[in-house]
This record gives sequence, C-alpha cells and structure tokens, in this order.
Amino acid sequence: IFIKKTALCLAFEIENQEIIDLLMNDERMKIVEGCFKGKSLKQFTVPDFITEIESNAFSDCSFLNHISISSSVSLFGDHIFSGCSSITKITIPPLIKSISDGSFEGCSSLIEVNI
Repeated sequence: IFIKKTALCLAFEIENQEIIDLLMNDERMKIVEGCFKGKSLKQFTVPDFITEIESNAFSDCSFLNHISISSSVSLFGDHIFSGCSSITKITIPPLIKSISDGSFEGCSSLIEVNI
C-alpha cells in the first residue's frame, strides 16, 4: 500500500494519467503526508477518488493560489495548507468535521473560507 500511495504522489507531480487510473481502484486513496510540501504548484484539483489529505500535504506551497477540493474528502491532517501565502480562497468539503490549529498558519493572502 505504501508503494501505491507514493506512486500516487509521483503521478500527480508528473501528471501521468495512466498511473493515476491504475491507482483509482483503491477504495480509500489519500494524499500522503508532505506529498507536495514546498512544491511550486500554482493550482491543484483534488480528484474525486481522494478521501483523505494527510498532514503537511500542501504546506509551504507559496505559489499555490487556487485549490479545488473534492467533496469526497472527509479528513484533513494537521497544517495541510500552512505557509501557502498566495492562496486567497478555500472551500472546505462538507464531510470535514474538524480543522486543526495551524492548518492555515502563514496563509497571509487568505481572505475567504467557505464551509
């Protein structure tokens, strides 16, 4: 399972749709801890087959200004968006029951959070 999750991270990074399609058969897919930490992402769409986003998954992505999170996501880890200083707006999926302290720490451009 660890190999699958690591491969999913790589598949997103290199935009390899074939790898993503192969990994979609897992019932509970997640973006693993620190997967995109510090990457130069500007926009990201969390696909429908993702149900969890682990801690620090997007932390320190200072260029990330738009993220679309699928309504299938039911769990946010700690500090998932900390240090994302360019993000201005985020919509929290309805299945999320709690958001940890520090999840938006350092998000200096964030002006709108929709729940």
